[in-house]
Amino acid sequence: MKKVAVLIKDNQFIFLGFLIPFIVMIFICVTMQITPFGAYSFLVSDLSEVYMDSLTALKRILTENESLFNTWSQIQGSTPLGMLSTGILVNLFSFLVFIFPKELILDALTWMIILKIACCGITCAFYLKKTFQRNDLSISIFAWCYALMAYTITYHFHIIWLDQVVMLPLVLYGVDKIIKNKKDYLFFTICLTVIFFMNYYIAYMTGIFSFMYFIYRYITLNTSIEKKDFLQKMLAFFISPLFAFGCASILLFPILYLVSNRGGIFDVSQLGVYLRYDFKALWSKTFVGVYDTVVSDGTPLIYCGTIVIVLMIFFFLSYSISYREKLISFIWLVFMFLSMTLNPLYMAWHGFEWPTYFEGRFTYTVSFLMIFLAYKGFRVLNTISTKQIHCVFGILGGIIIGLNFKEYSYIQDENILLTLLFLFLYYLLLMLVKNKVTYKKYGLLLLALLVGLELADNSRMILTRFDSSSGYPFAADYYETYNRINKETHEVLKEDQDFYHIETCRAT
Repeated sequence: MKKVAVLIKDNQFIFLGFLIPFIVMIFICVTMQITPFGAYSFLVSDLSEVYMDSLTALKRILTENESLFNTWSQIQGSTPLGMLSTGILVNLFSFLVFIFPKELILDALTWMIILKIACCGITCAFYLKKTFQRNDLSISIFAWCYALMAYTITYHFHIIWLDQVVMLPLVLYGVDKIIKNKKDYLFFTICLTVIFFMNYYIAYMTGIFSFMYFIYRYITLNTSIEKKDFLQKMLAFFISPLFAFGCASILLFPILYLVSNRGGIFDVSQLGVYLRYDFKALWSKTFVGVYDTVVSDGTPLIYCGTIVIVLMIFFFLSYSISYREKLISFIWLVFMFLSMTLNPLYMAWHGFEWPTYFEGRFTYTVSFLMIFLAYKGFRVLNTISTKQIHCVFGILGGIIIGLNFKEYSYIQDENILLTLLFLFLYYLLLMLVKNKVTYKKYGLLLLALLVGLELADNSRMILTRFDSSSGYPFAADYYETYNRINKETHEVLKEDQDFYHIETCRAT
């Protein structure tokens, strides 16, 4: 028991990184009446059209002795691996589908989403603790920013994408281990194997970002670069994906075969050089509670907290951080923002395949980079002068008020006013902590309170607006349809035991 108590105490802020997003999501589900707390369900978009079918298929395979390699439940018979390649086969918390009965499978789905979003917090807090050697409330606060960023909240229905968001901090921690010791690549290899199994498509984006992270960390951690050491660690970095691909090949090869036979629609003209989004539009997506659409032409999701923007600027202003590190960080940050706007880079991040709906699928990496730099800025907050605080908050407030963001239909007065309100509250908090010794003791606690309130309000607003545009369906409608089809199928089987295939059709 003593060992357990010590373990909990030593990792209390990692657990807190999980707890607050968990509570926030439950609160939102209660207020929005999402099952099991109400009559509605999260069964929208691809969750309804793709993932739910895959989950139920996996449940049949494991509970009704159906084959993993061949099924006649699809047209003319095929392998379920094609359907399970969505990432359902290796999916965090898929076991909930088997624990819950068929009559409560949507409850399992809700808990799956809540737990995945909360787990983004626990892995991010773990990363921050290990990377920055900090074990205080600050790692929890920034972990909340990661778990409750606009990407996870808006794309909550893409349950396999959430898995990649959970795994990203662990993958990057694995990169750090290689940089410290070129022989310590096992953790990185295991993480890559897991994400390949989860979903090769989003894993591709995580892989690109992890390579950039490797270059960045190696250069910033080493004032002088030894060519031999760099090449050896680079080799260790590239060996890991090969091992991971080999371990995951039992699933990847069938999937790649199916994808290659699907036929592509790639057109070289799609790589035309132009700006997909302007920087003003991207800036508007840092406002509290902003949601436009998840269909085509939606603006990439980068919101992860107002304080993140502020502290990221402080990182570049601090005299305690070398110009070399600032320059490298700035180049990386600009490149990531160009990736969201410059079409060829945007297409490269998406595997040179035009994204049909769900724009900016890689932007969870952009949000992570912003949080990463913001945490660095937080650590040197004592080097920021009162004058710099005045200037930064004044300029940010002036931009929000001065630029006409109302030209974007998804920006409402509420978004602008709330962003300005939280900006003012953060300014007030920093000035109190800076000038009043008595407030320094409670500074982190007050920051945690403000950040928690902002992230919770942002999550509520996004999901409410998502509901008003897409409409969360009644859980009873799904169960009614499922039971009706199941009943009609059994009635047919009573009359005819022959071998045949049943398909749904739409009236024309």
